[in-house]
Amino acid sequence: MKTGEYEYELLYNANAYFDLKEKWGDDIISLFFSGTKQGFEALCDALSTMATQNELTRRMEGFEKRKIPSKAYFMLTLKPTEIGKHLEAAADAIMRGMAQETEEEEVDTGLLELQKKTVE
Repeated sequence: MKTGEYEYELLYNANAYFDLKEKWGDDIISLFFSGTKQGFEALCDALSTMATQNELTRRMEGFEKRKIPSKAYFMLTLKPTEIGKHLEAAADAIMRGMAQETEEEEVDTGLLELQKKTVE
């Protein structure tokens, strides 16, 4: 995403999970969509937290350092018309972070052929 002078991606990892859970509780996504000042503050905090986690991960992987937008930055610069896209981005990042990865099983084609022959 790009907001003003910042270019950032959101990463909902375990660190972001625990930081946000301690501050905002278990159902932060509902809080985002509550339409309240508290929900907006939670959204801005989550955006900053997840942008920070992504940036720290990038740096650890050897990428060039970028500036990280703060909670205050989001609170002061987001326009009402921009809240929707940021709500969706934050909720999407959380859902991706909470999704279980499924490993695709390797198919042993030789075993499949053998099983076909024994059944026939």
